[in-house]
Amino acid sequence: MLKKIEIEQVILLLISFILLVSGLGKLFGEGKILGGIASFDLRMIEDGFGNWKSTPIFNRVFVALEINIGILILTKWIKRSWLYYLLVMLTILYVLDIILGWNNRLSIDNNLLFLFNRFLSLTTLPFLIISLFLLKKRKEHKNSWLSLIIIIPFIVLPFVINPIFIEDYESKSRAYQKVDDNWDIIVSKFQEKEIDLNDGAYLIAFFSTNCKHCNELAKVIGVSKRGFKSSRKILMVFPGNEKDTKAFIERNKADFEYIRVTPDQFTKVAGFSFPSLFSLKNGKVIKHWTGNNFSFKVRDEEL
Repeated sequence: MLKKIEIEQVILLLISFILLVSGLGKLFGEGKILGGIASFDLRMIEDGFGNWKSTPIFNRVFVALEINIGILILTKWIKRSWLYYLLVMLTILYVLDIILGWNNRLSIDNNLLFLFNRFLSLTTLPFLIISLFLLKKRKEHKNSWLSLIIIIPFIVLPFVINPIFIEDYESKSRAYQKVDDNWDIIVSKFQEKEIDLNDGAYLIAFFSTNCKHCNELAKVIGVSKRGFKSSRKILMVFPGNEKDTKAFIERNKADFEYIRVTPDQFTKVAGFSFPSLFSLKNGKVIKHWTGNNFSFKVRDEEL
C-alpha cells in the first residue's frame, strides 16, 4: 500500500509531466493531438482574450511558465512559496480559459489550452488544485541559484522556437497600380452579388486555394472577425473551381462573401505574391498588402 508521501510525490510528478508536455507541445506540435503556438494564438484571439499585438507575447510567456513550473516541481530548486504562487497564477489562467472556452461555437479547436482534448484538459485542473494543496504543505527549502541557471534558457525558448519580429508591429502597405480593366471585372462580379464596392469600406483578400500562406491567413481573418466582433466587410476572390473554393472556406472557417475569376484575371490584379489584400473605401484602393506585410499591427487595425 502506497504511503501518503508517495502518493503526493506521484501527483506532483504527474502534474509536472502534464505541464512539460503541454508547454513543449505548444512549441513543437502542430498536429491534431497537440496544437502548436500558432494554434494557441488563434484560440486566444477567437476567445476575445486579447489583440494580435499582445496575445503572441502573452502566449509565449505562458508557455515558458508551464515548462518552468514543470521543471521546478521536479527539481525542488526553488522556494516552495515562490513555486506555490507561480502555480496559483497558472491555475487562474486555466480557469479563465475554461470559462472563455466553454462555448461550442469555437471553430478552430475545441481543446482547452490545446492540451490533448477537452476531457483531459478539464481533468488537468483538479490536479493543479491538488498540487497547490500539496505544495502548501511541502517543507520549505532554500532557493537555489542552480534553478535560475536551469530555467533561464526555457524562459527565452518560446521566443527562439517561435520568434516575434519587429516587423510584426509595423504597418507596411504597398502601392498599387490598377492593371488595365481587370479590376473592373472584379467590381462587376461583386455587383452581380449585389455588393457595391463603391459604397463603404471593404477588405478584399485574393486567395489561392492551394497556397499554404493563403490558408493560414484565411484562418487568421476568420478568427479575428469572430474574436473582435468586427463589422468590417470582408470579401474574397479565388481562381479555380467551386469545389476547391468551398473546401478552402470550410477548412479555414472563413465564411465570407466571395467570387471566382479566371487565373489570368486573378494574377493580373493580385500579382504573383499570395495572399494579396486590398483595403477599399468607396471604390478606391487605400492600402495593399501581401501576406508577409499583413502584420500583427495591421490585423488589429484592419480586421
